[in-house]
Amino acid sequence: MTCAYLGGAVGSWLGMRAYGRLGWLGVCALVAALTAVALARHRGGTRRTAGRFRRTAAPGPGTTGQIMAARAAATSHEETS
Repeated sequence: MTCAYLGGAVGSWLGMRAYGRLGWLGVCALVAALTAVALARHRGGTRRTAGRFRRTAAPGPGTTGQIMAARAAATSHEETS
């Protein structure tokens, strides 16, 4: 919760500084820059899991059906055992 309030305070302060120096164009540029940073971080694909960083990768084209078939086969094998 503290981070949310600190982020809001920093965002307000940066917006005020951008507006003071460059007007609404500066505020729009600031929002665009912060959005680009957030998108780049999101698209980077690293997640913190169990104390370690793990790189996630999307399956290649055409492999989704193979993955689903393998999961279905493993599930049906477990149910019959």
